[in-house]
Amino acid sequence: MIQKQKPTQTGFTLVELLVVIVVIAILAAVTIVAYNGVTKKAYATQMQSDLKSAATTIGIYNAENGTYPASLSDVNVKSTEGTTLHYTLLSSTSYCLSATSNHSGVSGYHVTEAGDVEAGVCSGDTDSNSTYATVSTLAVQLRSYGVNITFGADGVGRVLTYNGVDSLTTSGTASGLWDSPAGYVATYADGSIVFGPDGTMYIAAGDQFKIYKVLPDGTTSVLAGSGQYGHTEGTGANAVFGYLYGMTMGSDGNLYVVDNGGYIWKVTPAGVATVLAGSGNNAVTPGQGTAASFSTPTGIVTASDGTMYVAEHGAVAQVTASGAVSTLATSDNTYLEYIARGKDGAYYITSSNAVYRLSGTTLSVFAGSADQSGTTDGSLTAARFSGLAGITMAPDGRLFIMDSSKTVVRVIS
Repeated sequence: MIQKQKPTQTGFTLVELLVVIVVIAILAAVTIVAYNGVTKKAYATQMQSDLKSAATTIGIYNAENGTYPASLSDVNVKSTEGTTLHYTLLSSTSYCLSATSNHSGVSGYHVTEAGDVEAGVCSGDTDSNSTYATVSTLAVQLRSYGVNITFGADGVGRVLTYNGVDSLTTSGTASGLWDSPAGYVATYADGSIVFGPDGTMYIAAGDQFKIYKVLPDGTTSVLAGSGQYGHTEGTGANAVFGYLYGMTMGSDGNLYVVDNGGYIWKVTPAGVATVLAGSGNNAVTPGQGTAASFSTPTGIVTASDGTMYVAEHGAVAQVTASGAVSTLATSDNTYLEYIARGKDGAYYITSSNAVYRLSGTTLSVFAGSADQSGTTDGSLTAARFSGLAGITMAPDGRLFIMDSSKTVVRVIS
């Protein structure tokens, strides 16, 4: 009998397969690490290049004018995609310019009048690429409903309430600070608070159609506004505003105030009020000055390069100090309200039940749900909000937001 020969085994054993899989995994990990390293190096190189270019432009301005510019907008220097510039004029003979990356894990750089680009940001600037991760509720006892919030140079928050202003520490301690001399400040229209470099507090009293000026010693006066509804340029009490919402201080020292009727007002320290942009037509229309239109605008913030971002119904607009309006991003039928710059250089915008993130021209839901309301704390996706209003960044980088029908503060860390 002829015995059949067993076929020769040509496949891999289980052990050999496991070894191959491990080797492939190691090679993939090495490739990813190498790629990430190359990518981060490219981002760092871009920041350094942006700083060198900006320093050259600033140096030319100094040679021609005998002083350094007050802001980057004076020399038409802007942040580029993925990089945020922050300029500080220290004196007529010195400045510091930081560059931070909008990409995680890339450290910032800075340049001064000496012209050398060095690692690290300028003193006082924030460079944190760690992403926000959790939402919590800060228990506070405000005197009445809070609608907007900001932080002063002293690190203490100020909450604009229906009746005035309450102070608020980052740990949640609240106390009365300022009472409106003329009734409700912000019930129908939210209004907002801005601090000047000398500690003066400016209050956009949305319901009163006025802007108050409160000195550090508490002395209160009306900077601009007649107290009557309308839209008329003028000085002091001769200026006539509509319902006032967001307000920011520009790099030029002027106040820029959102009128919900479709205007961005420019108000000088002397109380001279003029329309910077907007026609009063309820539409998202880019353009120059009064040729542009906004759709129910609410929030405004000044970027590090001196331009401003405006949150409106269905869009985020960019507005220059000269009144040129362009549309950065759109979100159909979403009422975008208040806007603040985060520690990562991106911009965070409230809507009713969600917080949106704007990075470059990309706008997306960042925390909460556009379709569901609630008061749940936790991760960004699990958290739920109800009736969001004002948003601001605290000195430690956390985002503070008025929520729950304007009775509590939510914190994104």
